Amino acid sequence: TVKVRDMDIAYWKFEEEGTRKPPVIGLHGGPAFTHNYILPLKLLAASGYPVILYDQAGCGMSTNGVNNPAESAPHLLTIEYYVEELKALVSQLEIAEHYVFGSSWGSVLAQEYAVTLPKGLLGLVLDGALADGQTYIKTQWRDRISQLPSFTQKLLRKLENEKACVLWMPASKLSRAMSMPRLTTSVRLVDQV
Repeated sequence: TVKVRDMDIAYWKFEEEGTRKPPVIGLHGGPAFTHNYILPLKLLAASGYPVILYDQAGCGMSTNGVNNPAESAPHLLTIEYYVEELKALVSQLEIAEHYVFGSSWGSVLAQEYAVTLPKGLLGLVLDGALADGQTYIKTQWRDRISQLPSFTQKLLRKLENEKACVLWMPASKLSRAMSMPRLTTSVRLVDQV
């Protein structure tokens, strides 16, 4: 694990022996998902690119030790914290050059990270990218929420207007991940902490 503000952030590194290419760091969606659905990225290790996946604070194997973030850890409700978390991972793992892959919510974090111009960032890969929150919300109402029963739509509108919920409904990548081809060369898990 790496430590960020006294929280343990779990990560996994996949690589082949003798790898010399810069790693790809994967940022999962959510908020509150885990890295599991982007595990097929480890296939890149067969091409010589180490892959580092991690669970963001409070997700999967990572901890946050907070019962009510709004009261005791409001930083966990900010994008800036998650950029800090990624920077800490890069620093503590002593990564000189790297690529960042962001999926859904992870694409927001990847873009925010990139605009800080971090040393060693070679490029971004964005999957299910979100760059305009208002357009995203409008398309969710048009394409997804409008398909729900009317009483559910009314409840969601009421909650949204009361600021009791934030509508975030990223498309599941699970079916795509399940259909990925199997790895034909051996890639070993070199670090699981």
